[in-house]
Amino acid sequence: MSKKLLIDVIKDFYPYAKKNLGFDKNAKIFLKGDQENAKNILGKTGYYDPTRMEIVVFTTNRHPKDILRSIAHELVHHMQNCRGDLGKEEAGENYAQNNPHLRKMEAEAYEKGNLIFRDFEDNLKTKNKILHEALQKLPKVNIMTEEKQNDDQVNPLTKEKANDHYVKRAERVFRELTERWKMKPKEDKKEEDKDNEKV
Repeated sequence: MSKKLLIDVIKDFYPYAKKNLGFDKNAKIFLKGDQENAKNILGKTGYYDPTRMEIVVFTTNRHPKDILRSIAHELVHHMQNCRGDLGKEEAGENYAQNNPHLRKMEAEAYEKGNLIFRDFEDNLKTKNKILHEALQKLPKVNIMTEEKQNDDQVNPLTKEKANDHYVKRAERVFRELTERWKMKPKEDKKEEDKDNEKV
């Protein structure tokens, strides 16, 4: 998946998460490349800064779905911050083991973050499947073209050509709509990905 497509999916996911989690203030999301962090098997995946309302997610050598899950997780922390549950407690080392309140916040972020991303993903797949099935059920019809021959004569396409034309048109419509729903990457010019990017 290209970085451009990943950003497009994040831009679709963010309002979905905002509506379903119900936070009222916007968060900033940053994608950060970090080769050293990626080499560490227990490296960071992301973090949330409640004072700045910023999410930073590490992207190097990660599957796009894993990146999206991290964003969902951190958006739950943002929701907790917006409703006043994070307070001014310092997270510190082993906060999820040593602080009962922050452990509860972490549990909520794991549960709600994973579920909200799963719902978003299933929603997209359902829309894509419905569109695909609807296009398959459309009747194949003969399409007539008017080509002037010796003044007023009309030359119809043969049935085979008409059906071929219909299939190509349906495939084009399907491709355009799935691109709009971010299910397939557009064929864009190859660009060098920037290491760090604000979404």
